[in-house]
Amino acid sequence: TARLGLGGALRSGTTLGETTLADMQLDLDQMPLAWIPWPGFLPCESGRAGGHLAINGSLGGGLSARGEVTVDELLLKLDHKGRHHYWDVDRLPLEVETTWKNGRWHILAHCPRA
Repeated sequence: TARLGLGGALRSGTTLGETTLADMQLDLDQMPLAWIPWPGFLPCESGRAGGHLAINGSLGGGLSARGEVTVDELLLKLDHKGRHHYWDVDRLPLEVETTWKNGRWHILAHCPRA
């Protein structure tokens, strides 16, 4: 079970053909990382994430999200030519910037500077 909070506003255009604008805040807690589609060669065995994202944009054009996400107890399994390597990360804080355009998510995530 994951806790999810979504708040903010959707503003509909006042004239025909005008796009709907989004200005929202998404809060996640304990989201299983297995819910995210991972590449076949790097499946997620376990892990969860939580954080806060500000979502802005137009529903007809493109959306962007920016915020902080913390990944906990991540376990990835790298499969390559019949061999397996496990990658285990206890805690990983990330600053995230994403865009949704033309039916695709583009995600940039990096660790904040200490």
